[in-house]
This record gives sequence, C-alpha cells and structure tokens, in this order.
Amino acid sequence: MELATSVMQQGARSDRPVGEHPCRQWSSEMTAKILPEILKCPIHIAIERGQVKMVDLFVRQSVLCTQTRDPITGYLPYKLAFACLLSAKTKEEKQCYNEIYFYLHDKQYNLKIPLNANGEYISNLLTSTNITNTISRTWTHVNVSLPFYCRIIR
Repeated sequence: MELATSVMQQGARSDRPVGEHPCRQWSSEMTAKILPEILKCPIHIAIERGQVKMVDLFVRQSVLCTQTRDPITGYLPYKLAFACLLSAKTKEEKQCYNEIYFYLHDKQYNLKIPLNANGEYISNLLTSTNITNTISRTWTHVNVSLPFYCRIIR
C-alpha cells in the first residue's frame, strides 16, 4: 500500500497500462497482439488478485479507473470483479471478489457527481462511504452519473 501510494504521488495512474518489460520493447507492436495482458491497468490486476484495499486506493486516487475496460475481456472493472467472483473456488476468494464487486458496482450506478461543485466537495463525495447522506446535501448541484462524468473528463 505504501509503495502504491508513493508511486501514485509521483504521477503513476491506475487507469493507464503499466506497459511491457523493457526487454520486450523491441517487438512492442507484435507483443500487444500476442500478449494482450501487458495492456492491463493496475486496477485490473488488483481486481484479479482480490486486493480490496488496492482497488479502494486506486478508485480514491482516480475514479476514471472504474471506466477502464480490461483489454482481454472488454469488461469494465465491476464486471471483471463479477467474473472473478463466479470463478472463485474458496470462500475467502469469493468474499474478496464479492466486496470488490459491490464496491465498484455501487460507484458505477449509485454515485452521482455534481458538475458545478468545487474539487474538495467532489473528492469528499468519491471517498464517502455513506452515499445517500452525501447526495441528499447536493440539491443545489447538477448531478451526473459516474460514466457520464468520466466521459466529460476524458
């Protein structure tokens, strides 16, 4: 967690692919076709490994990572978590994927972001665990869904 936080403070993004290892860069065009997993973003890897705290850290750092499709399956992160949940074998794995799925699903469909609010308000909204109380105080703001907000940002 400390390493991820430190790297993100340096400018790394959870919604951008890390890329390939330097020893493979000479064949990057073919490598992406043969090994599409090099196009995965840190959010996808954290979901696949069931790292609940890392997923939360990535979403808090940039909500845009919730709209980044997996390069192999084409799934959004919440659907990727659901696919992992369906293929989980142990009870602990299912619990981790279940928590990730509901966390991301909640951000995807229940989070409304005010367009005319200041940056601090939006940051507090994204990190809030009690969305209903936060939304009820936004009657003066124009609210949009998370996917629409991410399209505007991009």
